[in-house]
Amino acid sequence: MNSVTNLWVNYYIYYDPVRELQEIDNFYSRLMEIESRIIGMEYSDAISIIDEHHRGFDRLIEMKIENGRVKEIKRKRNAISQSKTQKWTG
Repeated sequence: MNSVTNLWVNYYIYYDPVRELQEIDNFYSRLMEIESRIIGMEYSDAISIIDEHHRGFDRLIEMKIENGRVKEIKRKRNAISQSKTQKWTG
């Protein structure tokens, strides 16, 4: 059995502030798309759309339901702040 005892790895990190702004803009665009798409929908349909097309975004919003329909959407600020600092692939 072979084993590697010394392994050196070089990492290169590149920071692009323009790309960061584009990613944040894209993130908020997707969030606003979800909000406008599901407001007024039946709750079950809204959940289906989020699961199929916007996986993971459900943890970023709270939905107020009246008569089985999405009446209001609130953003969870802490969850959004955490998501912006991570690469979003949802």
